[in-house]
Amino acid sequence: WIPEQFRTDDSEFKPARLWERLTSATNYGDCLVTVATGDLPEVEAEQLGLVPTHAYAVLQVREVEGIKLLQLKNPWARVRWRGAFSVYDTKRWTAGMRKALNYDQMGAMQSDNGIFWIDYGSLLKYYHGVYINWNPQLFRHHTATHGQWPARAAKIANDVASL
Repeated sequence: WIPEQFRTDDSEFKPARLWERLTSATNYGDCLVTVATGDLPEVEAEQLGLVPTHAYAVLQVREVEGIKLLQLKNPWARVRWRGAFSVYDTKRWTAGMRKALNYDQMGAMQSDNGIFWIDYGSLLKYYHGVYINWNPQLFRHHTATHGQWPARAAKIANDVASL
């Protein structure tokens, strides 16, 4: 698989370009998308329902009623987002949005399976790494590089120092 990485905390990061890549990647298929949270204070992480420095799978990338949303899955199958567009957010979700996403908010409230929706702005704020891994079979041309480390005479090591 061929990795493509975006760092949301990079000074040259372009949010519009990432959204473009995410939508094309998920629409095109044959890729695995994951995101990773940054370091968060324990109290804040608990309030947000996020695990610090943790990876989540991206299940869907959608834009509905002008709102950019991602459906994520915590691989632990528990602990989910509590912010905007979370299962607990009854103010932002409209009937039209729920219908367009085939989202049963009341059903989702019944048990925490680690799957949740998050808006793109919140994702950019709390997730620092976005990783798109492309199936190499999608690409017409392939290059393989082979090499080796040059052999050098070993220096005498001070094994006492490494005990």
